[in-house]
Amino acid sequence: MNENENNGGAGISEQHVTEYLDKYFTLDPTGVVKNADLSVLMLQLHAVCGDYLADAPDNLTTLEALRSAEYLLLFDEHGAFLTAAAHAYREGTPAYDRFMSAADTPDTKVFALHVTDIWTEIESGEPERGPIIGDIVSMDLRDQQRDIQVNMVRPTIVDGVRHFEHKDFQAVHRHVESVSNRHKETEIPEPMEPAAFLSDLNRSFMAKAEYPQDDKIRITQETAKDMLARGDVKVYRLRADGAECLSRLSVVHNGLNFEKERAFAINLSDVAGFDAWAKRVGSEIKRQAQERCEQTKICGNEI
Repeated sequence: MNENENNGGAGISEQHVTEYLDKYFTLDPTGVVKNADLSVLMLQLHAVCGDYLADAPDNLTTLEALRSAEYLLLFDEHGAFLTAAAHAYREGTPAYDRFMSAADTPDTKVFALHVTDIWTEIESGEPERGPIIGDIVSMDLRDQQRDIQVNMVRPTIVDGVRHFEHKDFQAVHRHVESVSNRHKETEIPEPMEPAAFLSDLNRSFMAKAEYPQDDKIRITQETAKDMLARGDVKVYRLRADGAECLSRLSVVHNGLNFEKERAFAINLSDVAGFDAWAKRVGSEIKRQAQERCEQTKICGNEI
C-alpha cells in the first residue's frame, strides 16, 4: 500500500509535492511594472481592461486586507477576481475553479501582484500602515493554468470532509515565492512605467471602439460618468470626426445617453488625472469599508 492509499486515495505525498515544486512551470511575464502603488494601478486596470468597475470595491478590500504578499488578478467574461495567489493552487477551492475555468480569449487578462512594502514612517519615527507598494506582472492565461495544474495540491478527505494539511500550505507558498522571485529577477521584458503598461493593455480594448484613437485610453461609460461627476480628468466621446471633449455641466443635465457613438476615453498623456481618479475612488472604497466594519462592531455590541 502506498502513501496515497493510506490517505484514502485522495492525498498527495510529501515527495510528490517536492517533485512538483522542482518542476514548476516557468511563468514568463509579458509586462512588468515595479515599485508601483498597487491600489492605484489595480483600480486603473479595472477601468482599462473592460467593464469591471463594479468589482473594484471587493477587489480593493481584498488587497487592503493583506492576507498574502502574493495575489493573482483575473479579468474575464465573469468579471474581475482578485485572490491570494496560494488559494488558486489548492484543488477544488473557488479560486482554483475560477482560474481553471477561465476561457482563453483576447479579453481575458491575468496579473500577479507581488507586495513588497506596506509601511511608511510617520513623524515619531514609528512605522504605520501605508500605501501598498509592489510589482504587477501581466501573464499568459494558458501559462498560469498550466502552472496551477503542475503545482496544485489536493485535499485529504476524511469522513467526507476536505482539508489541506500543513505541508500542502507550505508547498504552495514556497512555489508562489519562487514565481515571485523569478519575476523580480527577470529583465525580460524590461520594467515599464504605469502609463506605458496601461497603454499596452488598452490596445485590444480600444480596437473594439467604433472609432479607435491611438492617443486615447478607452474607458467604460460608468467610469466616464464617475470621472465627469468629480472633475478628475477630461473625458472624451469617440466620434467619426474625432474626439469630442464632454462638458461636465452638459453631462450633469443630459447624462451620457447618446443614441450612437457611445465609446468614451481619456487622453493617454493625462497620467496625473487618471492617478487622481484612482486615488479618490480608492479612498472612498476604503472609507466605506471602514464604516461597515465600525457599524458591525456597534451592532455586535448591542446584541
